[in-house]
Amino acid sequence: PLGIDSLEFIFSDGKTTEKLNTTKPLGLTQFFATYEERLPVGRKEASTLQGERIHIKHLKRHLGPNRKMQSISKANLQQYVSKRLKDTHLDKPIQPDTVRKELVTFRMLWNWGVQEGLLDGPSPTKHVVLPLTDEKPPFMTRQEIELIIGRGGLTEQRGREV
Repeated sequence: PLGIDSLEFIFSDGKTTEKLNTTKPLGLTQFFATYEERLPVGRKEASTLQGERIHIKHLKRHLGPNRKMQSISKANLQQYVSKRLKDTHLDKPIQPDTVRKELVTFRMLWNWGVQEGLLDGPSPTKHVVLPLTDEKPPFMTRQEIELIIGRGGLTEQRGREV
């Protein structure tokens, strides 16, 4: 049968009917374009799509726009994390939470690619290590913040954090 490996068909006594994956491996740029092409209109908010495009831009910049999606490994993503954390935005270093969100976008796209038959296997994002982040203070109302600042005794830095 068409699309079936001849030797596999013969050795399975004519019972193998699973078609070979004949799709050409997609580079990052082509993969992301395919994703946007196949995404139904209105499926995601415009702001979500814009955030995904920003994450994709950084992934392509550090991994290479033509890097074959299927060839990306955990080691490649760990290098991505290291490179990305050296970047700055408005003269401030990129935070680990930002890189974590970019990896979440990558994992979501990988899983979509598996469902579409474009990729095989689990996402390589599993076990990628990110540095610890500073814990943010709990939510406070404006009144609570003003009370804390009013008491005084805060350093200038701590005052800005509150």
